[in-house]
Amino acid sequence: FALVAAGLLALTFSTDNWQVIKVDRDAIWVRLLSVSSTLLALHVWGTRLIR
Repeated sequence: FALVAAGLLALTFSTDNWQVIKVDRDAIWVRLLSVSSTLLALHVWGTRLIR
């Protein structure tokens, strides 16, 4: 799970997005919130499958 999170964070902060982040720092929080909510949903879904 940690590897998935690290991979998604790497994609989030890829070089293509640095231009946007430099212009608008709120983009960082928007992306972090979207990624974290997606990870949370995947984690909950995964634990339900395991049970």
